[in-house]
Amino acid sequence: MGSPPPVSSEYVVPLAAVSTAHAHGCWRGVTVGPLFVGGVFLALWTPACDWPAYYFLGAYVLFFLTVDVTLVPWFALGPELTPDYEGRSSLYSTVVVMGVIGVMLGAIVPGLLAGTHSVA
Repeated sequence: MGSPPPVSSEYVVPLAAVSTAHAHGCWRGVTVGPLFVGGVFLALWTPACDWPAYYFLGAYVLFFLTVDVTLVPWFALGPELTPDYEGRSSLYSTVVVMGVIGVMLGAIVPGLLAGTHSVA
């Protein structure tokens, strides 16, 4: 997930390693990173200048950089939480199940809520 490997691997992985190594391990990247990803995603779809193509290109690159810098510590968190293979398998299967439940709820609940409200 993220930008193509030749670009992100050379620059983003060392950036993520340096940004998370000096304070609290992986936890800073996992807790603060999604806030930056959300802010850049919002900026990606709300252009604020007269040159929307350049703005979109810059926001697009910045979005994938923030996603990559967030996902490097996220994937490193599993081995930090559980030292054995079975524990990591259980942890990541729980993450996948919760993700599927979240996607299903995100697809179903808005339709149910839209049916309960009438436009007068």
